[in-house]
Amino acid sequence: MKIVYIAISLFLFTFSISKAQQASLTIGLGKPLTSHSATDAAGSPYLTNNFQNSEVTTPGGHTLPNVPLRYNVYDQTIECMINNQVYDVTDSVMRFSYTDSVMQVNIFFKQIGKTIYYKLLVKGNYSLLKIHQAEIASDEDWYTKKVTKKYVIKSGYLLFDGSKAIPIGTSKKSFMAAFNNSPVINEQFDKNTPDLKNESSLIDFFKELK
Repeated sequence: MKIVYIAISLFLFTFSISKAQQASLTIGLGKPLTSHSATDAAGSPYLTNNFQNSEVTTPGGHTLPNVPLRYNVYDQTIECMINNQVYDVTDSVMRFSYTDSVMQVNIFFKQIGKTIYYKLLVKGNYSLLKIHQAEIASDEDWYTKKVTKKYVIKSGYLLFDGSKAIPIGTSKKSFMAAFNNSPVINEQFDKNTPDLKNESSLIDFFKELK
């Protein structure tokens, strides 16, 4: 999805921040979106269909509260709703967070030069991240030969050491490889025996790491 930036106030929206800062910041709005990734595919390319009131951190390090965003995990883009118009603001969002319906805080960020957003599950010397990606699967009816397309959202987990994100597998061998086969981590693994296919088990394991 290409973004066109125009230096006209029509394509800028100013979000006011707290009075204590006595300032306002702007987020550059890209070209209004008139179509989605694949309108002929069933399902949704979004992590959440609804726009979430989010706190945004810009590439310049500024914080903007209450920005209505949704995350397109097929295109890896961030969309913003302003006055019933949807804009692509991906280049203006380095980090965003929102509280969902069960009062869980969801934090996403991307690294400079990367296009994918990581969800932060556990923060520490060894942080646990989650990625969401979508693909379009096709299914052909054997009789009519009609092809049906649908979005399929997949996820994966990564170890983040503060500088790089390393995928962790679902076997002990691949999991330990992400930690460079650390004897300390191996001991912790044998002690707790986490279920590498279960998110709650992974979260508990990472929380125990020093």
